[in-house]
Amino acid sequence: MELVKKIYSEPLSDKESEQLQKLISKEQTRKPTKAKPRKTDEEIKDEYFLKKISSAIKDDSSALIKACGNTADIALSGRMATSGLMSTIDGAMSIAHAITTHTVDSDIDWFTAVDDLQPLGSGHLDTQEFSAGVFYRYASLNLAQLQENLGGVDRSKALEVAAHLAHLLATETPNAKQRTFAAFNPADLVMVNFSDVPISLANAFEAPVRADKDGFLKTVN
Repeated sequence: MELVKKIYSEPLSDKESEQLQKLISKEQTRKPTKAKPRKTDEEIKDEYFLKKISSAIKDDSSALIKACGNTADIALSGRMATSGLMSTIDGAMSIAHAITTHTVDSDIDWFTAVDDLQPLGSGHLDTQEFSAGVFYRYASLNLAQLQENLGGVDRSKALEVAAHLAHLLATETPNAKQRTFAAFNPADLVMVNFSDVPISLANAFEAPVRADKDGFLKTVN
């Protein structure tokens, strides 16, 4: 809104005044039709200022678009764009679905939803499967790509983001069904290594871990 007020309040340059006057003169000499009646001088002026506003917004948005591309979440996860206004950004982070390190037998949990307007019975009754296990979750981070996505920051800044990401992966737990399962289990072990190529250890659990008397967790560790 401030940009629109600024453009309308600023006086036109000599070149702009000449351009506007030519547009007005052209419209005045044009033969109007029923489908396309003659525009007033004010309408032509509004159209001219609208083009100026569009151009100014495009110029101002370029810095905003670049800044949005440099945010940590987009730098990590990337962005797919299909328009010329935004650009596609390759994500620096790859993260795999968590898998159990051993075979798992699922259990059945039944649940109900109460309908306050129904005097007897439940409004909904259903079941869902659930299980518990020792999970392996793998993620990789391309530091060079992260530096580029963050606008060419130095390696130390990229490592700060990487350290924070590792902390989140180890401490954050999914929010779904927490009221009924209370799965507040942070990671028991976090291993970080640097390499030229990303290497997942998921293949190590192709043969499932077999628990001994101390349980799955100590056996895996």
